[in-house]
Amino acid sequence: MLQYFSTLCSVFCLDFVTKRWAEQKLPYAVSKEVIKNKLYWKRIKNNGMAYNIFEHKPKFVLIVASALSLYCLSILQKAAKQGNTKMAYALAILLGGAFGNLYDRLQNGGVTDFIYIKAKKAPIFNVADVAIGVGGICYFLSNIVKKT
Repeated sequence: MLQYFSTLCSVFCLDFVTKRWAEQKLPYAVSKEVIKNKLYWKRIKNNGMAYNIFEHKPKFVLIVASALSLYCLSILQKAAKQGNTKMAYALAILLGGAFGNLYDRLQNGGVTDFIYIKAKKAPIFNVADVAIGVGGICYFLSNIVKKT
C-alpha cells in the first residue's frame, strides 16, 4: 500500500508546487504564451468543476468531490489488497489530483487553474486535473483489461 500512497503524495505535491508557482509568478487572468498559438499560462480561480460547472454552488462541489474521493480511496484499498496494481496505481494518480483540488477548495474556496491549450472550447486546467483525467482513463482501461 505504501507505493500507492507514495504515488498519491507525489501527484499531490507536484500539483501543490505548480499551483503555488502560478499564484506567485503569473498575473491573474493574463495570457502568457509558452508555445506559439498552442500553449499558454493563464491563472484563474475556478470555484466550480470543469468549465466552471456549479461555480455558484461551491459547497455542493466540495461535498461531491469529497464523497467521490472517499469512494475512490476505498476502491484503491480493495484493489491493493487484491493485488490489482494497475487499478491501484490508476486510483492513486486520480486521488493525488483529487486531493490537490480538494485542498485548494478548502484553503482558498476555489481551485487555481493556469494551463491553457488553445483549442475550441478548451478549459483552463491544472496538474491535478491532468492527474484526475489520466488516472480516470487508466482506471477505466484497467477494468476493461480485468474483465476480458
